[in-house]
Amino acid sequence: MYESLTCFLDKLDRSSYGEWAKDLKGDGTPEHPYQMPFVVYDRTVYELMNAIQAFVVEYREMGLTRYSEILKMSGIEWGMKSMSGADVSQLDGRTVVALLVGAMRAERFCDGAFLGFCEDGSIRRWLERLKVIDKRKLVLKPFYLLIRSKGISERKKSSENVLLRRRKSKERSFGRLCGQKRKRKGRKEYEKRKLAKNAS
Repeated sequence: MYESLTCFLDKLDRSSYGEWAKDLKGDGTPEHPYQMPFVVYDRTVYELMNAIQAFVVEYREMGLTRYSEILKMSGIEWGMKSMSGADVSQLDGRTVVALLVGAMRAERFCDGAFLGFCEDGSIRRWLERLKVIDKRKLVLKPFYLLIRSKGISERKKSSENVLLRRRKSKERSFGRLCGQKRKRKGRKEYEKRKLAKNAS
């Protein structure tokens, strides 16, 4: 299933990933302003990015356009530190591909983000995990079923909390009622003793 992505493992070994390009022509004047540095990626990395995008389109049922939600379900934030530090050994294929998509999307907001994931070994680790998953032939639920089951679980938890709050409320009400009864009973006994004392 993930062969279109894992085939880049060998290619990345022979890739330099990319390098930063600096503006050597601009002099800071209005006519020739400086251009911000940007990354010129190796051809292999561009091909990998295109393969990731093609995978997202081909497997729409995986819901990979909602990559940040998928990552959040596994306790991973959409950020370099959280994504790079994630232990992928127990993650399913959807979440691992979501990491790849998240890394690729990060490049649109921060030049060199994908390069950072390549250089720290994250991209390789994620592709290697996909290769292991392919060998085990693990089957994934469609994303809408995953969301539905998560929603049911959350609703169940929420209803349990409501029931607990109601039970506690009833216990408090019962306690107040018992207290009032004890108070009325005590008052009656006090009045009886007072009348008996006055009679004597």
